[in-house]
Amino acid sequence: MKLSKILPAAVVMGMAALASQPANAAYTFTGTADYFSVNSSANGDFKSTYSGPYGVYSNSVANTLNANGMPVYNPGYGGPALVNVNASNQLMWWTPGTNDPAGTGNTMTVTQTGNDVPFTLPFADNSFFAPNGGGVNDNNAFLTAIFTGTLTLDAASTVTFSLGADDDAFLFVDGVSLLQLGGIHEPTPVSVTSSVLGAGAHTVKLFYADRNKSQAVLNFNITAVTNAVPEPSTWAMMIGGLALVGLSMRRRKTTVSFA
Repeated sequence: MKLSKILPAAVVMGMAALASQPANAAYTFTGTADYFSVNSSANGDFKSTYSGPYGVYSNSVANTLNANGMPVYNPGYGGPALVNVNASNQLMWWTPGTNDPAGTGNTMTVTQTGNDVPFTLPFADNSFFAPNGGGVNDNNAFLTAIFTGTLTLDAASTVTFSLGADDDAFLFVDGVSLLQLGGIHEPTPVSVTSSVLGAGAHTVKLFYADRNKSQAVLNFNITAVTNAVPEPSTWAMMIGGLALVGLSMRRRKTTVSFA
């Protein structure tokens, strides 16, 4: 086959490959955090001494937040039973006040210590102790936190989040669970990519709880935002390339007809 016949096909294939490659999308993210200090009895969900079982559970809470915008405990998740819940199974780890379900003695007291504290991504703290992440250990209280952010996308996109935590961390986007690192465990970094999110603003909520007197770690970031469809400029490049190929072939045909 002549080179003159191969080149147009190669150009078409190259343009098609270019058009099919996803492009990074523009986005903005702003967020604030609410911090809490937790004191708990020995039989509560927060453990001054704990010998296991340890593990990471992907279904500790329901798939959607409740009407209060809070996680709901899933009793069938397969790990140790959680007790500090209300009558509707809402986890009370981030609700100020004293929780003693049905007078069982599993008493937990939650005190809010920070409200609407700005944060940026990436967020990384490998010594994330009360109060507000500024402590040196959890001898006096455990730390819980709610990170709430607004993710604004310029175009419909998939979003990749990275998350690592010791202990529980529950990530929700628009009220739907995207990633759960439930349970008492060592830092466990994981990445997850969302389904396509439409252009505009989306609510990101991350619920964190340090529940065992050892490490306290949280690392959270958005690592990629990818257009769901090729950008118009990429399509224009492909169409332009096809037009040039067509013009080249037409000229060659015309030359042959007059030979």
